[in-house]
Amino acid sequence: MNTTPTTTTAGSDPKLSIAPLQIGPVTLTSRLIVGTGKYETYDIMQSALAASGANVITVAVRRERLVDRDGRSLLDVIDTDRYTILPNTAG
Repeated sequence: MNTTPTTTTAGSDPKLSIAPLQIGPVTLTSRLIVGTGKYETYDIMQSALAASGANVITVAVRRERLVDRDGRSLLDVIDTDRYTILPNTAG
């Protein structure tokens, strides 16, 4: 893996420049995979996913309810054009 530090300003975190990962037709610009469980609200989850920069998110299939008390599904609030969903079938 080719990683080279980018220029940073005082007080900022150093970033690494990593070549995109191509898996079949999917191009990933981040190696981070983030879960969608345990967030108090969908809004908090959306903010955390956006802040993470992840391209892949996991959804716990056994835990996910079809709809919440407000009639919304987790898939209603996930931008499927932005994220690749990886089902997590573990217990």
